Parts: sequence; structure tokens; C-alpha cells
Amino acid sequence: MAATTPSPVAAERLPATVGPSRGWRAHPVLLALALAAASTYAAFASGATHGSQQARLEVLLVLIALGAMVSWASGGGIRWQTGRAATAGLVLLVALAVWSALGLLWSITPDGTWLEANRAIAYALVVALALALGSSDPRAPERMIALLLASASLVALYALGTKVVPGWRIPGLFDLDDATAVSRLRAPLGYSNALALLCALALPVSVTAACDPSRRRRERAPALAAGLLLAVVVGLTYSRGGVVAVAVGLVVLLALSRRRARTVLVTAGIGLATAPVLAVAFTLDGTSENGVGLATRISDGRLLGLTFVASLVLLLVGVSVAGRLGRRVAWPPARSRLMARGAVVLAALGLLVAVTAVAVSDRGLPGTVSDRLEAFTEPPRGDALAPGRLLTTTSQNRWAWWQEAAGAWSDRPVAGWGAGSFRATHLRYRVDELTVTQAHSVPLQLLSETGVVGLLLFLGGVGALGAAAVIRLRATPEGRGRDARVAALAALAAWGVHGLYDSDWSIPGVTVPALLLLGVTAATPADARRGRPAGSPALATAGVALALSLVAASAILPAWADGKATDALLAARAGADEIALGEAAAQADLAARLDPLSVRPLLAAAAVARRRGRLLASRAFLLEAVERQPESAEAWRDLAGASFTLADRVGFERAARRALELDPRSPRARQLALRAVAYRTPPGASATAVGTPLTPAPVPSPLVDPLADPLADPPAELGATGPTGPEGHSPVRRRAWRRPRRAPGPGPRRAPRRRRAPRSAPVRPRRAPRRRRPPR
Repeated sequence: MAATTPSPVAAERLPATVGPSRGWRAHPVLLALALAAASTYAAFASGATHGSQQARLEVLLVLIALGAMVSWASGGGIRWQTGRAATAGLVLLVALAVWSALGLLWSITPDGTWLEANRAIAYALVVALALALGSSDPRAPERMIALLLASASLVALYALGTKVVPGWRIPGLFDLDDATAVSRLRAPLGYSNALALLCALALPVSVTAACDPSRRRRERAPALAAGLLLAVVVGLTYSRGGVVAVAVGLVVLLALSRRRARTVLVTAGIGLATAPVLAVAFTLDGTSENGVGLATRISDGRLLGLTFVASLVLLLVGVSVAGRLGRRVAWPPARSRLMARGAVVLAALGLLVAVTAVAVSDRGLPGTVSDRLEAFTEPPRGDALAPGRLLTTTSQNRWAWWQEAAGAWSDRPVAGWGAGSFRATHLRYRVDELTVTQAHSVPLQLLSETGVVGLLLFLGGVGALGAAAVIRLRATPEGRGRDARVAALAALAAWGVHGLYDSDWSIPGVTVPALLLLGVTAATPADARRGRPAGSPALATAGVALALSLVAASAILPAWADGKATDALLAARAGADEIALGEAAAQADLAARLDPLSVRPLLAAAAVARRRGRLLASRAFLLEAVERQPESAEAWRDLAGASFTLADRVGFERAARRALELDPRSPRARQLALRAVAYRTPPGASATAVGTPLTPAPVPSPLVDPLADPLADPPAELGATGPTGPEGHSPVRRRAWRRPRRAPGPGPRRAPRRRRAPRSAPVRPRRAPRRRRPPR
């Protein structure tokens, strides 16, 4: 009895030990699955970059955080234990989000600043959840890289399906006919470079899993297949930045891995298997040309699919045979290191041979380098959507965008113009008519938008988390845990390099998985025997729940307002009936109330009022828009058009001049400014019109000018003499175009001015002045 009955002390300790151990296994797995699901949704939701897609992702992260907080407070499986470096990194990222929100005080695009602040808060929340996951489960890096590899493979399979089976379509679920106009792979993220980067993040993970000898063959084969799939998709995106990211990730993986020979073998096998697939894809018209018919793309896609399957079979067989030969031959670590050094030497020799060949060419090394630099800074030439772009050195207008970002930062170096303001500053500094919203460089865009302060906070946060991940790697013993951390660091290196020449921070579809890897590798596993957290968990949970509710509301409001404004604008452009236009006006008014920082609802309300013939109301909305955002070039252009329609000469000149100042390269702003100058200086008053009978200055017609009308066709209520809608027109504004008349009544009469006739014309007799009638 004494041997089988536990003591009271043991009975008290038993629940505290067994209870948390079960939660230790279950709750972290659920958290990892939830975070992987959020990352997958971000990828399939076009990267979750705009509107409701970003809002759904942020609300999903808030719900995951609430669940993790409840698990932590109840003493379940979620733990929190981080080192100093990881804590400092999280604090700096939170500070970046706060700094972005403070930018509302001086931002020239407060609506964009609101969205960027929400995105920064979501990223800080992702890092916090990843740190909690890494603290709760010692195997979190292994689980997370496996889940992200599965997610990236699913995305890559969908992308390749748009080439292989473009005819597959399920209404409301998916449509693989995405390469109709553009042959470059871009679905489901909607951006080719982002798709290539996501595949580059997962490629080191697949190579690591395929090189692990402790795994069974049925576990290594899917990793090899995923590696081939990811490499093929990177090639079919025609993304040079994606190829560079893949190379950086594999080099870091080779440098940190302890199985360098296997890594070189698997990498070479994937490369050799990818070559015939890409060769077939670049040769066939249906898989390489733009605008090809569906029938041709279906037939060529089948051939591409058969080539991919054949290459996959050869890859699996070749790696299996090489593995069997490797087991028969003794392979000490010294030989692996020797082979790795030999590979480095061969790469160096190849680089030396290439440099020597360039040096002895006709242009020589300096001339070739100068020519390549000139091609990099010049605008792109040729087809930027063809496979041949992989061999070009042009920056695809990035050099101009980087100069614009640097110019904007030089004007406001400390605080910047406000987060999300590059879409407005770009209009001031651009040298062409191409319009973009991102600077295509994370550091330069942060400099121009948030200043030096924002860039230092970003670099400090990511750098501190990276340092914590390296510290944890050095403390991890040999095994799958170390391999998982090595693969994660290789993926993070690819993400960091790619961010130097693209806007990855603005694309949650590629930034969320990178931050998840960064958080789980930087976390310190907590003690599994710890019970409930100290302090007052209920109070902490309530405070965190309140803060997360505010975060969710901040994410929902602008997305809701944007959707209402879009519906109103579509109704105005479609020329709906009066009832539908009334509903659209109500939607635009609600949108303006939900998002008091954006001008888009006011522009939509102005468009609806214009369609209904209420021109004064339309101008009132536009005046409110330029008051809300004085730096909005679009609002000033629309206001100039409305002022022209209402014959408001002063308002038209002021709005046209302001629109030209904010966007000097806009064709519409230039035409508006030229028209304003023409009305200010009539042809008869020019210096060259002396003695020349020219036609009088054209009187601006109150009809809607096609240049100034955003709805393309004028309302039916406008006649030849001005607006006759329910609100009528302003006689004060109409009088501004007429010459003022002298008040009637007696007064001094001015002698008529004597006109000199031209010498060639006969002198006409002077007429007697006409007598005025006496006043009644």
C-alpha cells in the first residue's frame, strides 16, 4: 500500500506537472497551425496589401493573439520567456509602429499613414506570437519551417497550374487562367517578384530536409519535389531579384550547414532538373509569349507538365542512387570540408575567368562596367515581361524611384513625410509620367517616409532579433533543431537582401512568414515545469484584450470606408438611376465619417453629386477634400474641373496652379494650367496683337469640359446657358466673367475715345454719342 499510494506532497505536485505538460504539447501546435494559416491566407489574398484583405489578416492575427493570451493566463501550454536581444528587437518594432502612428501629426497623406501604422502593429504582433511559440515549444523552429514549406509549396503549385492547366476554373473558388495577357507567373500574390521571394524563402528549407540522413526516404522525396517546384516557379517569374535571393539563401545555407557535401549534391540535382523544364517553358509560345489564345496555352501547358514530371522522376532516381553510393563509400567530415573548399575554389576560378574575359574584350573592364552601369540607370528598353529580361542589367526604373526617395528624404531627413507618403512625394520628384506607390527599396522608402528615426528603429529591431537567432543557433546541439535554425537563417538572409531592391515591407504575404521564422529562431524555450504565471493574469488579459480590440477597430474602419467609397464611385461611373445614386451618396457620406483622414470618400461623393447634376454640392465636397488633404494632387485636379464647370475663374486658376505644383508631370495638370494661363491672358492683349484684327478671347463655356470631367460624359441637366439642376448656379461666380457695368443714373460723361485707324484703311466719320434716357 505504501509503495503504490502517493504521498500528499506527490499528489499535490502531480496535477501541476501533468496538466501543463499536456497543454505544452497541444497549445503550441495549435498556435503554429494558426500562424501558418494566417501566412497562407496572406499569400492567396494577393499578398494582403490593400483594403479588406489587409484588414482580414490583421483581425485574424488579433484573434490568434487573444487565444494565445487566454492560454497563457490559464496556465496552459503557452509560455513567454525571451532573452534581452529578442526583447529589445520586439520593443524596437513596437516603437516603429508607434512612430508611424505619430506621423499622423505631420503626414501629407494621413490615410496612408493610418494603414502603414496598422501594418507595423500587425508585424509587431506577428513577432510577439512567434516569440511566444518559440518559448512554449522547443521544436517550434522545426514545426514552423515544415508548415511554411507546405504553405509555399501550395502557393507554387497554384502558380505553376496557371501555366500547366490554364483551363481549370471553379467559379467563386479559383481560376487558373491568369496568364492571358502576361506570361510571367504572378498569381496568387499578384506580383511576380513577391512570388519569387516566397519560393526563395522556402527553397533552403526543402534542401535542408532533403539532405537530412535521419529522415526516411518517403520524407526526403516530398522535400525534393518541393525544391524542384519552387525552383521552376522562380524561373518562370522572370525575376532577377528572386534569382539573387535564391543564390544568397543557398550560399548562407552552405556556409552554416554541417552537411555541405549533401547540400551541394542536392542543390546541383535540383538545378539540373530545373534546366530542361525552363528550356521547354521558354521555347513554347503558349508558355512564354503574352496574349496567346487559351487553346495554345492548354496544349503547350500539357507539354510543360509532362516535362516537369519527367524531370522530377529523374531527380528522385538520381538522388537516390547517389545516396546509396554515398553510404557505401566512407565519407568523413574532413572530406566534406575539402569538397566544400573545392567548390569555393572552383567558383572563385570561374569568377576570375569571367573577369579576365571581360578585361580582354573590345571595351575592356572599365568600359564594360561603365556600359552596364549606364544600362542600369537608364529607363528599360524592350519587353520587360519576356524571359529575356533575366539576362538584362536594367533597373526597371528603380534607379529613378530611389533618387526620388532620396530627394524626399533630403527635404525632411529626421521625421520624413509620414508613413505611406511616397505615393504623394513621388509625384513631386518624378521625371516621367509613370506612377508608382512604392520606392522598391525598404531602407530608402523608410527614410523618405519615416526619416532617420524610422529607419534606425527598423534596423535595430530586425538586427536585434537576428542577433538573438544567431545566439540560439550557436547554443543548439547537432540535430534537426540546428538544421531548422540554419534553414531559417538562410531564408532570412534571402529576405533581407531582397528588401534592398524591392518593397517587401509593404507586402504581408512575404513579410509575415519571414517574421515568423525570425521570431521562433530568436526565442528562448521556457521551462515546461512552470505552472500559472505570476502576478494577476486576469488583469493582464483584460488589458491586452482591450488593446487588441482597438487594433482590430483601427484595421476595420479604413477598410470599411474604402469599400463604401468604391461602391459609390462605381455607381457614379455606371450612370445609375436617381435611387441608386441616392444610395451611393449615402454610402460615400458614411465612408467619409468612418475614415476622417481619407479624401477618397469625398471624391466619390463629389462624383455622385456631379452625376446627379448638383454641381455646387460637388464643388463643396472637393473643397472639403483639399482642406482635409492639402497635398492631394487628385483632389486639386478635380476641384479645378468643377470650378471650370461653374465658371469660377479665380478658383479654377488657383486649383490648376496648385495641382501643377503637386504633380508637375501630370498631363492633365499641365493642360489645366495652360488653359488657366490662356484665360488670364486673352489673345487681344498680347504684345504681338497690336494692329492685328484677331478674334476676341474665348469666353469659357459653362458646359462640362471633357478634360476636367472625371465621369467622361456630362450630366443631362447642363444646357447651353449653364447648369439648370435643382441647385441652379451662382450669379456671383457668373458675374466674374463679365465686364462690370457702370451704375445707372446721372453722372459725368466721358468723351468717347478716338480710335486710330490703320494707314491703309479709310478714315470713317465720327458718330455722335448716343444720349442716355433719364432715370425714372
